Amino acid sequence: MTETVAIIQGGTSGMGLATAKRLAAKNVPLLLIGRNADKLSTAKAEIEAAYKVNVQTWQADVTDQKDVAELVERIEDLQTPVGYLVNAAGAFSPKPFLDHTLED
Repeated sequence: MTETVAIIQGGTSGMGLATAKRLAAKNVPLLLIGRNADKLSTAKAEIEAAYKVNVQTWQADVTDQKDVAELVERIEDLQTPVGYLVNAAGAFSPKPFLDHTLED
């Protein structure tokens, strides 16, 4: 079976971190994306120590269009197929999906 990677946006806390740990327990390599370098470093160290899986981190803010464009390029350049894609970035705006704007 070909190894895949799990990309988890918002993987440094809450549901994203919990999802990262569940996948790590199944030996899935992780790519965590988040805004805060310290939280990324802490999550990486914690997961690698507990689960002995490879964890990459990318610092990016998905509310910044430049960061998003760079993320897309980096994902396109990955050598490992993406097996899981999790968006757990924390924001809540209770309205229909298609009514959201870039500012949201």
